[in-house]
Amino acid sequence: MVIIKTCGGLGNQLFQYAAALEIAETCHDAVKFDLEFQKKDKRKFELRKLGIKEKILSDKEKKRKKYIIQNLLLLVYKQYVAYSIWDNQAVRYIFARFGVFFCTTYNPDIPRILFQCKHILLAGSFSNEKFFSNVIGQMRNIMKTYIEKNKLEIETPSVCVHIRRGDYVGNRPYEVCTENYYYQAMRMIEDKVGKIGFLIFSDDIDYVRHQMRFEQTVTFCEEKSTCKSLGYMVQCSHYVISNSSFSWWAQKLNASDQKLVYAPRRWYNSDNNCDLYDNSWIKIEV
Repeated sequence: MVIIKTCGGLGNQLFQYAAALEIAETCHDAVKFDLEFQKKDKRKFELRKLGIKEKILSDKEKKRKKYIIQNLLLLVYKQYVAYSIWDNQAVRYIFARFGVFFCTTYNPDIPRILFQCKHILLAGSFSNEKFFSNVIGQMRNIMKTYIEKNKLEIETPSVCVHIRRGDYVGNRPYEVCTENYYYQAMRMIEDKVGKIGFLIFSDDIDYVRHQMRFEQTVTFCEEKSTCKSLGYMVQCSHYVISNSSFSWWAQKLNASDQKLVYAPRRWYNSDNNCDLYDNSWIKIEV
């Protein structure tokens, strides 16, 4: 059994689930969700709404000795090892022998010994396609099935413009995408493909509607459901993304080889690594 402790918003949950799914397929096992971290997060567990049906870890399963030990080891790693001088290959190997792996933004490789364990407990970011490259097709099929029930009625090719605000505003490491970045990207894509519709998605749509000044004719998405918004974004033809996992999944779940993706040249205002970039993206200095 592969247990993943989900946390964060829908984009982060998709990273975590995809990584757990790939590990489970390698081990010929099943995935279960532990919502312990999610219950402390203001953002809700959303994966079930997309049609992902893996089971939630039961209270009885959480009381098993094996899981209690793994959970304690995970807590130790998260609080005392992650991002410290002790966060190295040898230490990760020791924890992996007990079936525990916590993924940080440094995106270390998963110790091979982990795959020999019968019970695996995962947590962390997993924001690197190397953790789930073999299950992208399955992730797209999940979204395809969801979209069949949530069609976006648009007559012409359209551009998804995702403007992330929320907890990014005033948060220096993540406050990367300026308003001028979006304006520039929209001009560039219009110059390339000609007249096209722009659909604006944001977690602060009122601010965007009233404070931003677009040169193009735009349509604002008022949808409140995070899952429906993601489904609509996936159905667009091209993308202007923010430095957001939600943006990343929207363009990734679109399987078109013809899509254009415009992205900020850097993901963070820091030295943190980011392995989410694709060579086909058009990167804009911000």
